[in-house]
Amino acid sequence: MVALTCFQWLVFHILVVTIFAGLPEDDYELKANDLTTKMRAISKDLDQQLQNIMASQAVNFTSVNTTGLPYNATTKFNPKGMGQLYNVTNIFINIIQSKQAYPA
Repeated sequence: MVALTCFQWLVFHILVVTIFAGLPEDDYELKANDLTTKMRAISKDLDQQLQNIMASQAVNFTSVNTTGLPYNATTKFNPKGMGQLYNVTNIFINIIQSKQAYPA
């Protein structure tokens, strides 16, 4: 089950309310310019509300664990098993690509 935080519920609620608050009661009266105007108003209002919420929420950063094992990256590559992939890739390309790639 997905657990949503209070902040996520608040953002979801703002999205739903803002979207449905801007819709007209009668869809037949909606024209292209009206839709554009309403979408711009919804976008500006939503942007402002999200900025206010984001400004009110503190960001908690975790500290980096610098003690422990050192980072040991390697560039070693083991191509075992890649041969079949290369063969299948070539077969697939030969099937879908014409022998004459460019018009004569």
